[in-house]
Amino acid sequence: MLKHSIPDPVNVTNPPDDPNAGQDLRRLTEEWIEKNPELYDQLKTYAVEEMMKGKRFGIGFLVERLRFECRLKSDGSEPFKISNSYRAYLARKLCSEIIGLDRLMVFHTTKW
Repeated sequence: MLKHSIPDPVNVTNPPDDPNAGQDLRRLTEEWIEKNPELYDQLKTYAVEEMMKGKRFGIGFLVERLRFECRLKSDGSEPFKISNSYRAYLARKLCSEIIGLDRLMVFHTTKW
């Protein structure tokens, strides 16, 4: 019988008991938006498109669509990267900028 062990986390900068973990992720999300304004604008476009359909959706759907569309348009020279850790902050920023989006976007509470 094989025993499986879970390896210790490597380079963990914000363990769950760190009260500043959320602020660090928020800052990193804001930095990503500053470096990738055209991608953030594309997320906004996708959010409005989905909002117009009148069905509920989540930020995961928007981010995965962005990843898919960027992969289709990419020449492969530079990989597209966006951390899943940024999704909660991206969702809240989108909702603060698009009136009515918060009624259709699905949110989950933080598990920490």
